[in-house]
Amino acid sequence: MDLKVRLRGVFRFLRLHWLLSVHRSRDPHMAGLSFGLGVFLGFLPIGAFATLLSALLPRRLRLPAPPAVAGSFTGNWLTAPFIYAASIWTGSLLTTGASPRWAPPPSDSHWFQHVLSLLRMGPSFLLGILVVSLAAGAFGYGLIRVLVPLMRRLRHRVYARKIERLPPL
Repeated sequence: MDLKVRLRGVFRFLRLHWLLSVHRSRDPHMAGLSFGLGVFLGFLPIGAFATLLSALLPRRLRLPAPPAVAGSFTGNWLTAPFIYAASIWTGSLLTTGASPRWAPPPSDSHWFQHVLSLLRMGPSFLLGILVVSLAAGAFGYGLIRVLVPLMRRLRHRVYARKIERLPPL
């Protein structure tokens, strides 16, 4: 088989799946669910696996993948300190009812003391990261649910203005 014909088939396949994904992204509910899933996965402390999961998981759930992948980029090295601090604070508030009071061990202490002081916050952190991730995913769903119809209306207005400028037939 000719290489040109094979490449044309590959490009047709990719274009078909791209169009299917874009078509599914037009539904505000589906796009919002997909983006919310991506934000939820992006906030979890799983690193690059969040992007991989957000590319694979929406296909199994029949959701568009591009909004999920875009949502997974909300959890990055710039936002991680704020996410983890909010998670520890939220988890501590939910488990003990008070804000966390963590003092680092003295600087001359053994490295194991530092690890132990962080491990004591483990259950609070795990509960907090779950709550913060769910809240961020719900916020992402609502944001996209509102923005998709607004962008659709804006696009229609732009097309209407272009049609008005066309010369008469």
